[in-house]
Amino acid sequence: MRFSAPTPALVLDATALTTPLVRDEADLLRFLRNAPEAVIVRHDEAVSTMARVRRILERGGPGQWPAVEQIAAELAVSPATLRRRLHEEHTSPSRIREQILRDTAIAALVRGDETITALSRRLGFSEPSAFSRAFRRWTGSSPGSYQGRATQD
Repeated sequence: MRFSAPTPALVLDATALTTPLVRDEADLLRFLRNAPEAVIVRHDEAVSTMARVRRILERGGPGQWPAVEQIAAELAVSPATLRRRLHEEHTSPSRIREQILRDTAIAALVRGDETITALSRRLGFSEPSAFSRAFRRWTGSSPGSYQGRATQD
C-alpha cells in the first residue's frame, strides 16, 4: 500500500488469491451474522465487557439469548474469563439480560403502541402476570401505572 499515490489501489500478490481458505459453512454463517457490526463497529478495548455483552445480547433479543459459551467465543475469551470480567464489573449475563428486558419494557410503555399482554409475550414472559411482577421488581410500579404516568408527561 502506498500513501499519497496518484490513484488509490490495493495490490495483492497473486498467490494470495490462490491460497485455499480452510473454513466451513458454520464459519461463514457466523461471519455473515456479525458482518455488519464487525465492519461498522470499531472494537475498542476501553469499552467495558458489560457493554460488549449487552450489544451481543441485544442482537439476539428475548427468547433468542445466546449462551454464555457463545458470547465468550464471540469475544474470544473463555466462559470463565467472561464471567470473571463481568464479576469485576459487578454484573453477570443474567443481570445484563434483566437490564435489557427492563429498558425494552420501559421504552415500549412510554411509546404506548403495544398492549401489556403483547409486550409481555414479546419479551418472553410466560404470562402477563409474570411480566407485571418482574416490572414491579425493576421499577417499583406496575406496567399500567408506569404507562399512565409516562403518557401524562
